[in-house]
Amino acid sequence: MDTADSFKITFFGRGSHASVPQKAVDPIVMGASAVIRLQTIISREISPSEEIAVATIGAFHAGESENKIQDKAEMRVNIRTFDSDTRNRAIEGVRRIIKAESQANGSSQEPLIKETSSFPLTSNDPALAEKLSTSFAETFGEEFNPDIARNNASEDFSILAASIGKPYAYLDLWRNGHRPVRRC
Repeated sequence: MDTADSFKITFFGRGSHASVPQKAVDPIVMGASAVIRLQTIISREISPSEEIAVATIGAFHAGESENKIQDKAEMRVNIRTFDSDTRNRAIEGVRRIIKAESQANGSSQEPLIKETSSFPLTSNDPALAEKLSTSFAETFGEEFNPDIARNNASEDFSILAASIGKPYAYLDLWRNGHRPVRRC
């Protein structure tokens, strides 16, 4: 299962009325530019043939009025990756792009980048995975498929076991397209 890192980002501008936009530093424009640039982390900085990463802008909010340029805008970003090096590069890219867009748009204040959650990579021990695969093949016969596709889900259960030095296993069992059992 992949890593998942989420951030709340606040862009700071200078508010103004829509009739005098030249007096504003528009945080919505800052954020909109950042949304486009954040996608280039995935499409231009990470190899699609060797690595997997996803960047999602799940929320973007500023103000309640159509005729006022706000003084701040907030967005929520989620990054998912399958290895530590890609994760570090993606997070560094988020920080670099957010700061650069803020500066390029003339903000007098650094953007606030707050990590809201972080889930580590969940990876199986190869020897244990092989042992379980053999046991499952014996138990479930032809219904067992060891070659299921990877997915971009993340979990926090590995944090709990690792924090007390205990092994863990994640089982996600499907039967005929339905998930009858899910156990951590």
